[in-house]
Amino acid sequence: MSSNGKRFTESVREYLIEYKLTNSAGEPSLGKLSARMLGELYDRFEQAEIRRGRAERTKKLSKGDRDKIFTALAVGTGCDPAVMTEPEVKRCVIAASGIIRAVPDVKPEEITAACERYRREFSGVTITPHAVMNQWSKLFDMKNRGAATRREPDKLEEPDDWRGLMRDDEDDARWVEIVWERIPPYYQTRIAKKCARARAGKE
Repeated sequence: MSSNGKRFTESVREYLIEYKLTNSAGEPSLGKLSARMLGELYDRFEQAEIRRGRAERTKKLSKGDRDKIFTALAVGTGCDPAVMTEPEVKRCVIAASGIIRAVPDVKPEEITAACERYRREFSGVTITPHAVMNQWSKLFDMKNRGAATRREPDKLEEPDDWRGLMRDDEDDARWVEIVWERIPPYYQTRIAKKCARARAGKE
């Protein structure tokens, strides 16, 4: 008997015992099952298998992989993991865990892509890890995920003296203390454009 068959058999046995569907000797009896009960039992087993499969796939993620997903979500929502407060870390961990439960093999680059899509689709709305998790089914591109995971994120060359140019800019000054490589692509592009305009104005 396959492992699935064994689990289903055990599930049937537990169901019969739970609802006291036994014969005169007090043993579980399949003859006590109606068609409706059998359908309900199968639905319960199917849902349990889905949960079990998700749990097993989630366990396969190493701590390093989880850390990468956490970092991608934090940076993608405008946070610097190096200086996040404890409440910020907890909120991000909860959001990352929710996303992992939905897509156990999610990749960091898919998290980044979802954050960028959130900014495009919800412009003017503050992006947070919780907000991304709440809109995950709309943000995650399941159909094209193979292409998304193969595509390298755009790497923008660090502009000369961008820290000096952005230090007094209210919108982008917060990135000044962060290493350029850790700034989300969306903001790298934004900063690079502002630097180009600033240099053009000085010429």
